[in-house]
Amino acid sequence: FREYLKFLKIGKENQKKSFSDYLMWGGFPRIVLEPNMDLRLEILRQYYSDATLKDVVKRNEIRDVRALLAVFNFYLTNISSLHSYNSIKKAFGLSTHAPIAYAQALTEAFLIFEVSLYSRNLKVQIRNPKKTYDIDTGFRNANATSGSEDRGKLLENLVFLEFRKRGKQLYYHKDQLECDFVVTENYRPSELVQVTESLKETTVRKREIEGLKEAMRQYKLTTGLIITMNEEGVLKEPEGTIKIVSAWSYFAEL
Repeated sequence: FREYLKFLKIGKENQKKSFSDYLMWGGFPRIVLEPNMDLRLEILRQYYSDATLKDVVKRNEIRDVRALLAVFNFYLTNISSLHSYNSIKKAFGLSTHAPIAYAQALTEAFLIFEVSLYSRNLKVQIRNPKKTYDIDTGFRNANATSGSEDRGKLLENLVFLEFRKRGKQLYYHKDQLECDFVVTENYRPSELVQVTESLKETTVRKREIEGLKEAMRQYKLTTGLIITMNEEGVLKEPEGTIKIVSAWSYFAEL
């Protein structure tokens, strides 16, 4: 996001509004320089066509293109969500190995990214679902097969991309509750991050905070981070300190 601000010469007073644009349209240079919204969509859809046909289908000699595109569109539509290869196999009537092959091809083309459950037991990690993120939120919005806009899911996808660009090793936590990101160093948890559009709704606030606190207890960390669209603050809990930051200010400063 900081590179985006620098590229477009955006001052601090306009960073908040610019983050909403960044969330909607992503960070491809050709897109952010194009003022015509219809043309932006056309370009992003052309990127989709080029990437799937050249970088995935031809390179991997995939015969069932329709099945591949169905799986890819599923990933695009259901960003920041848990998926198992077995559930995808059943949903699309695929062979046992096809979902794994498609996910690997899409990952090698840098179109999707998979995040595993954090566990010291490799077998437990492998057999659990993975969370899937896409290369660019604008690319996703232009090509997803659902018209619904889940800003919370988009924000989580964007947070993943920002952390990945900084070389962070990422997993997710799931026990009784969930925590979106377990950041590790030498495979040891070093930072815990929740992502939500807002904490204003009571049920959402409780879910996000309790999930983060569970992870803090389990990994013996005394700090946690919640990234929102606009809210900021500090919570003092028995487990430690939870910092709440707005995504636009947090990533503008990194």
